Amino acid sequence: MIKIEGSYIQYATGYDKVDITNADIDKAIKDLSTMDDEHGGFWVSVYGAETDEFVI
Repeated sequence: MIKIEGSYIQYATGYDKVDITNADIDKAIKDLSTMDDEHGGFWVSVYGAETDEFVI
């Protein structure tokens, strides 16, 4: 398991978690199949060394 420091994941339904791991991303991808059309999304954000934020 790889921990990604300075990162977070947020689902469109409101769930969020800070300092995620690759397992959190895997779970989110699997969860997409059970989400409805309105809430079927998530995003991952990683902060860079200069506090730039990269959203995937």
